Amino acid sequence: MEFKPRPTNRLQSFLDRIPILGDVLRRPLGALGFLIVLIFMLMVLFAPLIAPYGFAEQDIPSMLQAPSAAHLLGTDHLGRDLLSRLMYGSRIALGVAVPSV
Repeated sequence: MEFKPRPTNRLQSFLDRIPILGDVLRRPLGALGFLIVLIFMLMVLFAPLIAPYGFAEQDIPSMLQAPSAAHLLGTDHLGRDLLSRLMYGSRIALGVAVPSV
């Protein structure tokens, strides 16, 4: 029996050089999971630039509002934007999770 290597393209040869990440990216669900984690990491890194409001900024007339164009995830009982609080809170969660791993 003769060994014949399968033909590879440039992407395949690139993924072969990355041991763990290459195996993850070959599978569709692995690539989707990697994409979700990558978006989460970018959101955490650039939270001060992309958050629409400050994490503690209050808008009293907009207390307990449903999601709208002004507040994409709505507001809490103090009128704080939930999307901004989620972005800033993710920074703390990631700061705790990464050192523990």
